[in-house]
Amino acid sequence: MDIQTTLGVPLAKMITNFQTLGAVATHTQTVPATKRWLLLDGSIERDNAATLQINITDAADQIFIHSNTEAAGTTRVSLASLFSSMPILLDAGHKIVLTWGVAQTTPEISLVVLEIDV
Repeated sequence: MDIQTTLGVPLAKMITNFQTLGAVATHTQTVPATKRWLLLDGSIERDNAATLQINITDAADQIFIHSNTEAAGTTRVSLASLFSSMPILLDAGHKIVLTWGVAQTTPEISLVVLEIDV
């Protein structure tokens, strides 16, 4: 779905960044250059019992939003359950850093964002 001006020029689009990862304990998603993301929600799987922590950092890796820590388990976790305030606006170069307390085998992640051209 695109948000368009009266001229029909796309300004933004909804993206679901669905991925199945390989063996991983940390994963980073970076907002592309010339884009801005409005992080709406998402889901993070834990296929091995583990805690889950999510940090939002700027381009210099400075943490500016830190999620609540999800207790150890093997469930899917909604981003909305970890952050007290959603949506979250991210600029180009900002990063979403997922950290599991125990390495995962093949977790699935999905980030739902509104990607805005800047």
